[in-house]
Amino acid sequence: MENTEQTEHDLLERAHQVTTLREYFAWLQRWEEFIKQLEECSRVKRSRFSIGVRQSLVARIARLEGAKTRLQRRFIPSGGDYSGDNNGKTRLAGD
Repeated sequence: MENTEQTEHDLLERAHQVTTLREYFAWLQRWEEFIKQLEECSRVKRSRFSIGVRQSLVARIARLEGAKTRLQRRFIPSGGDYSGDNNGKTRLAGD
């Protein structure tokens, strides 16, 4: 579990440092590999996990999902007009 804690910590720290789309996709690939590893570990050891360990695993995945969502919002536009130029022009025209 110590290695998974370190990997989680590294992913969460790195999420704050991602500044380019290329870095985002590299981070996302590492994230997907780690989530897959956690899910496999969960399936293999499911019957041997205590409730606390299982809850810890769920919390770890939730934290990583949150980091992924925040990065997606920064790098992947979702609907609407996301051009920064139009927003400034609209504001000036309304004054």
